[in-house]
Order: sequence, then C-alpha cells, then structure tokens
Amino acid sequence: MPAHLVLVHGSRLSSTQWAPQLPLLDGLVTVGLVDLPGHGVRAGEEFTLARCVEVIDAAVGEAPAGSNVVLVGHSLGGFAAMSYAAERGSRLHGLVLAGCSASPVGPGAAIYRAVAQ
Repeated sequence: MPAHLVLVHGSRLSSTQWAPQLPLLDGLVTVGLVDLPGHGVRAGEEFTLARCVEVIDAAVGEAPAGSNVVLVGHSLGGFAAMSYAAERGSRLHGLVLAGCSASPVGPGAAIYRAVAQ
C-alpha cells in the first residue's frame, strides 16, 4: 500500500517549514500539510490542543483511499501529533516525532505545559 505523510510543523512556524523536504518526497509518497491553529493560514484561529486534533484529523481524512497514513510532527507539531495519536491512533499506520516531549519542562516550556493541561 502507498504511504501518505501528514506533516505537522513546529512552534511559530507553518506548513512552509516542510518546503525543503517536499522535492525529496516527490514520487515516493503523497503528502498532506497542516497549519496548526494560530499559525500559517490559521493564524487568526485560537490555539487549543483540541482544535489541533481536529485539524490533524481533517488532514488524515484527506489521505488517498487505501494509503497508509504516517503522522509526522516536529516540536509543537509533535506534541499535537502525540495528542492526536492518543485519541485517534487507529487511523494511523505510523507516528514520527522529532524534537518534542510528552512532558515539556523548563521555564521556556511554560506555554506548552499550559496548553497540555
């Protein structure tokens, strides 16, 4: 079965974060890009973790029929991807997390801890 990657960007970025990778993936997999609430095309939306899960779910739902969906999250996108997988992981074939944590620590991570609660 063909693979479909759903790519979720990091904090203060947008789906354009993945532009350098797209040519490398061309012809190998299909790709869906996500802008989380408060970022990119969704800059005007309030950021909540529940809304992130909804946005990711919509992107997963746009995968070509019969494809194996792999959710890829970086930083904040990884945190949101973990939340998605915890709630709706049965829709995924795989999960890739980069530069993120299930339990953000340190003074700079206070905003992430607030969102996680």
